[in-house]
Amino acid sequence: MDSKATRIGILLSMALLFAWACVKIFSIRFESGSLYPEYSSRRADPYGTKALYDTLASLNGGAASRVEASFALSNSKGSNDHIFFVIGADRYVSESKFTKLWTVLEDKAMQGSTIVVSVTPESFLWSESFETEIEIEDDSEEEDQEAEEKANSESEFDFLILEHWLNEMGAELGRLRETLEQDELRAEIEDGAFQAKPVHDSFQKPLLLKADDCLTELDENWTVLFAITDTPIAASRSLGNGMLVLVADSYPFTNEGLLSARNSEFFAWLLRGKSIVSFVELHLGVVRHESIVALARKHGLTGAIILCGIAAAIFIWSSAYSRVPRGHAPSSVDASVSPREARERREPDHRHCFRSDRPKPS
Repeated sequence: MDSKATRIGILLSMALLFAWACVKIFSIRFESGSLYPEYSSRRADPYGTKALYDTLASLNGGAASRVEASFALSNSKGSNDHIFFVIGADRYVSESKFTKLWTVLEDKAMQGSTIVVSVTPESFLWSESFETEIEIEDDSEEEDQEAEEKANSESEFDFLILEHWLNEMGAELGRLRETLEQDELRAEIEDGAFQAKPVHDSFQKPLLLKADDCLTELDENWTVLFAITDTPIAASRSLGNGMLVLVADSYPFTNEGLLSARNSEFFAWLLRGKSIVSFVELHLGVVRHESIVALARKHGLTGAIILCGIAAAIFIWSSAYSRVPRGHAPSSVDASVSPREARERREPDHRHCFRSDRPKPS
């Protein structure tokens, strides 16, 4: 093996080692799903909803999917056996592109589907101690400062898509600290969480919450499901042939929330008669783009790509070697000698063995 083949072999080995290390590092990140935003069904840590997705996929025979492309949501047909989960909807979103999202979801509900929307809490998200955070000071200066900050934050958003859509549905988002006294708010905390009492006859167990967000200004079309001291936390309403379910906190859908309380009654009520489950992730910023690798995987061309890679590696390896047997290099090269004459000098001439004038043996 010459020096060129050795260098190529070393380079190939280093490239393969680097590729293996990159795959190993990214696989560790993807196993936990920390690369994805909070409330994504691909996150396996406490902030994701992968446990709920995997559970519903196994219960429905694998008929669960993620909506990560706008055309996939638009092309899907709404039906009575279809339920859409929109977990972690941010109220402070003003991009016009999300207007179409809520319009399409409303159309799916009109066609018979169930739309479950849970809102990202405004405060107390993943809080460890509520009692230290719900302190409502009586100092007028702090209240004025808080009101000023709130007004400034609201002025940053000219048009809040989610709140505008909820207003059209006859609902608004509020906070418990604005409707309850401090002592009443403290009384509702049990084991570091809020316990929303069931109001609907279908439920017996409370709903575990980690935020003081609530629903306000519900019109007569809404049916309250869970509440804290008569303040709605979760409600539902009919929408065309389907139904819309609104939850003020996304914690019950997360991996941590399911570990704390399974809420099996609530999910069984949501899934009654539903065989198709879809987790919408467009509002979280998870958008799938059809790359070359994705298209190849989709159409079953992964094996062909691997074979092409192997063929390319064999070609590179074979090009490093000479397929012609090597002869002894001459000690000196005469430029006046043609290549044919040089070859005849190196190779013995056996043509005289077949001549008729060859000497006869005595």
